[in-house]
Amino acid sequence: MADNYEQKPREDALKFLQDNRTMVVASVSDSGEPQASTVYYAVDDDFNFSFITSKGSRKCDNLTNNGRVAFVIGFGPRSITVQGGGRALLMDSKDSEVFMEILRRNHLSSSLEWPVLELAKEGFCTFKIVPSWLVWLNFDSKEHLKASGDKFHKII
Repeated sequence: MADNYEQKPREDALKFLQDNRTMVVASVSDSGEPQASTVYYAVDDDFNFSFITSKGSRKCDNLTNNGRVAFVIGFGPRSITVQGGGRALLMDSKDSEVFMEILRRNHLSSSLEWPVLELAKEGFCTFKIVPSWLVWLNFDSKEHLKASGDKFHKII
């Protein structure tokens, strides 16, 4: 898979996020039990992320009670990733624009496909993640390592 992640860290990170479809979201329960799960997402030009999940799921309950979240995009086989953390804000689930954007972006057009079928059964929660920190790592690029002594680029 060819890429053009050699321009500027902020633009490269945004292009990488727009080229990918899934992220791992980590949350914590009221009792302190950690939980991580993979979700489809959408990202805006300000690096805010939106995702949907089933009502009553652990991540929905965790994030409704405690909005602190961590996330990672890029699971290999390439050594490129975006990692971050911030606040997950529960949005109005009636906001069908976010729901439809995530479905469109991830080619989930049929209501008979998972996860759409599962969301239809349970109902869904929509979250917006506003990052307080975000880093871009591209260990596939020799230029990346030359540009950053810490081996990552701080985006936020």
